[in-house]
Amino acid sequence: MEASEKTEVSKTAKRNYVFLCLTVFMRFLGDSFFYGFLYRYIATRELGTVEMSLLTAMIPFMAVVGNLLISKISTKFSSRRRTIIVYSILEPLCIMIFGFRTEFAYILILDIICNLCSNPFYNTLDTFIIQVSNDAKKSYSSGRVFGTVSYIFGILVGGYLISYIDYPYTFLIGGALMMTTLIFFLQIRFPSEEISLIEKEEGGEKTDEKSQWKELANKDYILFAVAAALILGSIWGGDNFYQQMTKSYSSQEYAYSYDAAIVAEAVGHLICSRFKSMKALKRVLYLSAVFLLIRYGIFAIPNLNKYVYLSAESLRGFTFSFCVGANLNLLGHILSMKSRNKGYFLLVALDELIAAVINLLGPFVMQLTGNNYIFPFSVLAGNAIVAMILLSFVHFNPEKVGEERISAKNGEEREAA
Repeated sequence: MEASEKTEVSKTAKRNYVFLCLTVFMRFLGDSFFYGFLYRYIATRELGTVEMSLLTAMIPFMAVVGNLLISKISTKFSSRRRTIIVYSILEPLCIMIFGFRTEFAYILILDIICNLCSNPFYNTLDTFIIQVSNDAKKSYSSGRVFGTVSYIFGILVGGYLISYIDYPYTFLIGGALMMTTLIFFLQIRFPSEEISLIEKEEGGEKTDEKSQWKELANKDYILFAVAAALILGSIWGGDNFYQQMTKSYSSQEYAYSYDAAIVAEAVGHLICSRFKSMKALKRVLYLSAVFLLIRYGIFAIPNLNKYVYLSAESLRGFTFSFCVGANLNLLGHILSMKSRNKGYFLLVALDELIAAVINLLGPFVMQLTGNNYIFPFSVLAGNAIVAMILLSFVHFNPEKVGEERISAKNGEEREAA
């Protein structure tokens, strides 16, 4: 009887893993058709400065609000499953109708709903990727890589679709693809015994929050969090300026540069995974800031050949992957295990807020400078220098373990959100 049950669980785990990979692949494929071109679409609308500012700021700001909301309503396995189901219907429906009307109020409402759902959806899906992968004796990355592959393919196809059928119909296809993920997700089923065990563990003794906040209120964590958030927030904020700067380029040219960044990100994650020591990870984080400085330094130089700008975009992938890969491990040399999740989520919230401020002020800056990109990109490059200075004052404790898994969202999925 026991052997039979073990065999059945093994078959279930394998089956769940297959449907998980299909869920991840289709979700990221549909995502790439919409979010991969959202800033670019907004930049092509004839909008005023205030309207443009609100729309672009809503993207990272609603991610913060959405994550706070999801942290309250999706604390149990069953509630997380319901969240995936509801968001797999609501968000794609908004995306499917997004481009068919151009009134500002219409775009703003759909923009808010989409970005309220997107980032939290990936955080919630991440918990299922970890659970299913563990059950199938696979690594987290083995399932997540299907998202990276589909995004590379989707951006390229999306660029061509926009050239031939324009944004509304490309968004329509993307939303439909995202909705098919619900079909595959509903096929992922866990034995009732496993669900009971998961929910029992989730209802276990809670860590003392006061001691967590006390540990986070120290110089090293604060300097580290601000430095890392400056790098990541500058990446998100710079995306807006880059897509505006290249809006005269063809959608295929933009898609190629975006694909190059995603490929570089995948390579960067592989490179970063090879480094385990504290010293090596510190160098990787500094290198992330250097790549940020070089990328925006190039963008700040006017009248270069457009292929120079398009090629420099690949540095985005290395900047992002190096920063996230180093952050996840270096936090273990600053904080104890009990405070690491909270510390990481605070860092993520801070970088989203920085991006929101950059996006909010961006259109006004462009108006004041006569649509000159030298100033905004120079400021973003300056953020890289500030980040390096702050990191030089951070003391990392070699006695702490930096390689313990942090059950927070992995940086890769933010790229698609």
